[in-house]
Amino acid sequence: MYKILIVDDEELVRTSITTIVDWASLGFTEVYQAENGIEALALALKVKPDLVLTDIRMPFMDGLQLSAQLREKLPSTSIVILSGHDEFKYAQQAIAYGILDYILKPIGPDSLYEKMLEIKTKLDLNLNKKKYLEKIRSQLHQSLPLLTEKFLNSLLYNSFENKAYSKTLEFLEIPLTPGPYLICVIEPDLLDIYENDLELYSFAVKNIATETFSSKHPVFSDAVGRIIVVFCVDTQISEEENHSITFELLNILKNNVNFYLKLQLTAAKGSIVNEINSLYMSYNEAISALECKYTLGKNRIYDIRDINYVESSIVYPHDAYVEFMDAVKSARTDLIIQASGSIVAFLKSRHTISPANIKLVFIDIITSLLKLLAMTKGTSLEVWNKGLSLFSELDKQGTVEELTNATTEFAITVSVELAASRSKSTSIIVCKVIEYIKDNYQLQDISLFSAANYASVNASYLSTLFKKETGKNFVDYLNRVRIEKAMELLRTTDLKAYEVAYMTGFSNPHYFSILFKKHIGITPSEFKGGTDE
Repeated sequence: MYKILIVDDEELVRTSITTIVDWASLGFTEVYQAENGIEALALALKVKPDLVLTDIRMPFMDGLQLSAQLREKLPSTSIVILSGHDEFKYAQQAIAYGILDYILKPIGPDSLYEKMLEIKTKLDLNLNKKKYLEKIRSQLHQSLPLLTEKFLNSLLYNSFENKAYSKTLEFLEIPLTPGPYLICVIEPDLLDIYENDLELYSFAVKNIATETFSSKHPVFSDAVGRIIVVFCVDTQISEEENHSITFELLNILKNNVNFYLKLQLTAAKGSIVNEINSLYMSYNEAISALECKYTLGKNRIYDIRDINYVESSIVYPHDAYVEFMDAVKSARTDLIIQASGSIVAFLKSRHTISPANIKLVFIDIITSLLKLLAMTKGTSLEVWNKGLSLFSELDKQGTVEELTNATTEFAITVSVELAASRSKSTSIIVCKVIEYIKDNYQLQDISLFSAANYASVNASYLSTLFKKETGKNFVDYLNRVRIEKAMELLRTTDLKAYEVAYMTGFSNPHYFSILFKKHIGITPSEFKGGTDE
């Protein structure tokens, strides 16, 4: 485990120390010898011992000189001084130089073993400390990317005094020049990427960005996953030239991402700031510029200097909204699509509309669709979740068209649910009225109004609904039921025709006879087999 180098100009001493101690039991697997400081230094540089046990007084290079050389060239090698009683002052001086320990000679085998055991314990402690520090250093090295991103993110959201970040920049080895700076925000379109592949594609885009901008411009991700570049402005050229360079670099990046990853990429630039503690200002400007994607589209590069908005008041597509909701209620897919086109046209015509205003419009539309959905019965949890998820999707969709497409798709689903619910509800109402007729046909005062009241619906609505579902109006259906019941009574009883008329709800036997002949082709009496009365 350990290597030891024994240095003494007396061969007998060297040999004795080498042989009288069971070095292997102490963990020293390799034992070397040297007769003077020069020879010892050359051998030590070659074998790199863990411990050097050296005499003080030696020709050519004494123990103290050797210790000084070893401390400079092999700082991890521990040194133990062998000294006589008359050399104790030298030993004390050596200890002041950082010597691990010293041994007074002469010393017997047992005492030497015990002393070396103590020294070996110190070596173990040093080794454990070294391993621990290496472990911490390794962990720190692995954590540096995360620490770097965390620190750079803090610069995007806060303003710091110079002293607060300068040492951190140095510690994290972040290559930021004294300034000025410009923030670039990069947002790849990952909507169509499978969730399991999102991290891979994000890493690939960031890697291309790092290669495009070079190591002098830090590249990292912000709190929501957008890629950020801190562009270190070249003070030797003009501000306009720096803006042109960043635009060209972003354009190269966009084209490379389009070519290699088949992804669209939208980017934006803030303005130039002079101090690192003003980075957050450039970042916020870049985010504002990026939001132009909602109205002007994705796969473009936006510059805060080219933007002059926002609307002074909230705008809303009222007419298109009413048209859209009416189309949903009527379950007309073609009209829903037509109305959604009107919403897009309105929003895109307002070039200065803010992203917050756009989101407000769609939040209102989605809420209205969910209210309609609440009116249906038996809606599946899947459909509800589809609607609710649209709220969280608002920030992910990049353009007005994408927001409209997602909302329109859900609107069509709602219209289908409404139509199915109405159909089911209609069937229930009509079935309820038919049962009412069958149970009460013998009552002379049964009517459309009494049936509507029984079914808890409007009489006019019931009239239309009944005709649509049965193909007959209410009175015709009621009369048909009465005639069929009258036929049964005439066939199975001795009741007279006028008696049957009263028993089946007709208040006028003559009208009953006329209606019976109209439906059956013969009079009630002829049906019964007798003669007209």
